[in-house]
Amino acid sequence: MNIESLDNITCAAYALHWTVVLACPRISERLRRPVPIDMIRRLVAAFASQGPESLTGAYQGIPADYDPKGAFRRARPLAASLSANLAAWDGVLPVPWAVRADAQALLTAYGHESAGRFEEHTVPDDFETALLWPDSPAAPDHS
Repeated sequence: MNIESLDNITCAAYALHWTVVLACPRISERLRRPVPIDMIRRLVAAFASQGPESLTGAYQGIPADYDPKGAFRRARPLAASLSANLAAWDGVLPVPWAVRADAQALLTAYGHESAGRFEEHTVPDDFETALLWPDSPAAPDHS
């Protein structure tokens, strides 16, 4: 998958998917392939790039706020630390504590449903199909 073909909001959604995987041990321990660190760092950069100008706009001529609860605004500053700790990791499991802690902090600030229950949070068996991988033939559904 050519990440450049995706808009920043789509990349940010995929960044959140990967952040959940990194934050939740019951999910990350089920990965069957190495973690694509470089790609995740690019997704996290797209997440961090969601500034005021990309979070507001107009829909059918009516002003719109795409971050009404401030989730991106709260979590964005934590993306730099996550990216730095990802850079120091080789992608071989288990997820290092520094990466896990940063992922959990970002999700907590974002207000993600997994926040506060990282040890228990799980997903369906086929969760890997919803993640963006460097060799994905087309963008999987991220909704």
